[in-house]
Formats: sequence, C-alpha cells, structure tokens
Amino acid sequence: PQDGYPDDGSVTQSELSVEAIRRLCAITGRLHAATVLDTDSHLDECQIEAMRLSSLVGLVVRPDMTGLSRARWALSTLTDRGVSRDRFRLVLNRVGQAGQIDPATIEHTLGIEVFQKIPEDSVSVNRAVNRGIPVTELFKSSRIGRSFSSFAQSVQTS
Repeated sequence: PQDGYPDDGSVTQSELSVEAIRRLCAITGRLHAATVLDTDSHLDECQIEAMRLSSLVGLVVRPDMTGLSRARWALSTLTDRGVSRDRFRLVLNRVGQAGQIDPATIEHTLGIEVFQKIPEDSVSVNRAVNRGIPVTELFKSSRIGRSFSSFAQSVQTS
C-alpha cells in the first residue's frame, strides 16, 4: 500500500456510489441481523442513502454546545433529505465531564430521547486503540466496556 496503511480490502469514500451503497446494504441486511456503518462527520449522498436504507441511525453527540449545534444541523439536514426522524437514536458520547449540557436539555432541543450514554474513559479507549484491541475485549468490565456491550444489545433488540 502506498499510504503506509495495511491493505485490508476497504475502499475509500470516493470509490463508492449511491448504487454501491444500496447493494452493500441489501447484501449485509440478508447476511447479518445488524450491520453498523460508521459515517464521516460530513454528509454526502452515499452516507445519506445509507441512512435512508437503515432501520436505525445512531446520532452520536458530545454533550456540549458544539456537539448539540452539529446534531441539530445533522438532524435537520437528514430529515430534509428523506431520512425518517423515527429512525434516529440519540447516543451521548464521552458523558461525565464537568460542564456538560444536561441530557434532558439535549433531548428537549433535539426532540429525541437518549438511547444510550457512553461514559468518558479516555485512558481505556487510548490503551485499546494503541493496542489495536476493541475496548469491549480489553476492558470488558469497565464502565465503557459495559456501555458498548449494552449499546450493542440495545441495537439488536430495536
């Protein structure tokens, strides 16, 4: 690989088309009970199409003013572009830092109930990332490990 990253078979965003996203969602939907697509923070047609085809869209928000403002913009943009509002699940990320916006205020502002709270645990996350091991494997019993496991269970039953 020219960029120094391993050749893991992944494709770049520029290599995807809306039709490729439709096919990918159809295939993974037949093969798996749940499929997770991690999209970038900007919204392009491929990402929006994936969300239109999804039964659940996790709206991951940091509980601060910047996070809330971005979430309002994303929610407005996505619903205007045809992503059904009832598909969104509000996931608060890095919860527990001082000075954060109260979850009830975020729920009221966005009009969506909190689906999951992911606690702040930069030490565990950094160790897991630096070792290349999922935090749910390396720190199963930690608050963040349990939170991710709970989130996975909740997604499967939604």
